Amino acid sequence: MLKKLVLVSIISLQFIFVFAQNFWDPIYDTDSRIRCFTQNSLGFLFVGSNDGLIVSFDEGNEWIETSLNEYCIAMNFNSDTLYCSDGSRIIKSIDYGSSWDTTGYNQYCDLIFCDSQNNIFASFGFGIGVYKSNDGGVNWNLVLELSATMITKSIIETSEGVLFAGVTDYFGTGGVYRSINHGDDWEYIGLGSHYISSLAVDSSNNIYAGSRGNHFTFIAGVYISTDLGISWDILTNSYLVESMIINSDDEIYIGCSGYNQSGVYSSDDYGETWEYIESDLITMNSAIQGLYITDEDYIYAINNNDADHNYLYKSVQTTNIVNPMVIDKSKDDLIYNYPNPFNPNTTFMVNELIDKKDVQIDIFNIKGQLIRSIQSNYGYASWDGRNYNNNEVSSGLYFYSLTINNSLIITKKMFLLK
Repeated sequence: MLKKLVLVSIISLQFIFVFAQNFWDPIYDTDSRIRCFTQNSLGFLFVGSNDGLIVSFDEGNEWIETSLNEYCIAMNFNSDTLYCSDGSRIIKSIDYGSSWDTTGYNQYCDLIFCDSQNNIFASFGFGIGVYKSNDGGVNWNLVLELSATMITKSIIETSEGVLFAGVTDYFGTGGVYRSINHGDDWEYIGLGSHYISSLAVDSSNNIYAGSRGNHFTFIAGVYISTDLGISWDILTNSYLVESMIINSDDEIYIGCSGYNQSGVYSSDDYGETWEYIESDLITMNSAIQGLYITDEDYIYAINNNDADHNYLYKSVQTTNIVNPMVIDKSKDDLIYNYPNPFNPNTTFMVNELIDKKDVQIDIFNIKGQLIRSIQSNYGYASWDGRNYNNNEVSSGLYFYSLTINNSLIITKKMFLLK
């Protein structure tokens, strides 16, 4: 017990130091405009830009081009299927972008959202509205019809399955819409005359709306609703909010633009007070167009700086300081396999500092299909290159994930060469 207490204390001190000194780590730099970002259940990272889609299997250390080498404007995962908008249609892939299939959506789309019922929602952009598919993208129905000057910027879902859509109208309307029947019907519920750039929901199903104002009033800031959108209160009107996320501790992060206000701000008291995140990388002149958060509470930020330098940043450490296993920036040494490449046997070695109880190693093929799970109660485990049916698997790239107490810690890659 004493060792655990000392470890948590040291980690907490490290977190405070890093938070104050260098919160961000640039993991991707391009001269193309970055449009979107997502992460799948295995921890693989996907970045969409005007040059297409790239993927990283090692937390951003190495990036690999996919076969989508033109526009990737929006994307999201529905189960293990990746849906992407290339500007003129939505396509889907089950092998991380190596190959693509068409869907029934064949027009512009700049927002893709997938809910807990495996419904897919696509926003057309200005005018028309939001479409819904409940059959994997084969058929689409217009469920939220908007005027020609309106655009849906954000869709979220509460733990009770209620959907909210944040809508922008540059001519002064916009606002928030709500659906209580999985997106089949929508009703306007408030915050008109606002540029609603982002929505977020906390663990108590409080709804937060970020606004950039509009061309007439410039009323911007962060709003909260504690009654599922029936009423709204303003938390701050000091920032032009571009994006917003909430971590598992209900800490709020907003990405902002505007002269001497750009950057990322955080609040750990439900929006009552806000603190600017000091950093040498993201400054008050850096407009943050997108914020994303992973299951491990790492934050990713999109900063389209200029024509030559556009960045994807990752928080150096997790924003959740409760779980010490995900605090350390360098998780690479928590597990490794040797030899790698291998044929046909390889051994997984787990870091000696890890409690060996409830440690599991899951092995996946290139399609993300689980082919074998191995328990590691002694700090090591071996794999003989066979699946659950005791059949030898083929040569190629495989992935293995370290899971501790049912929490995914890290995913790494290995090569079977015959």
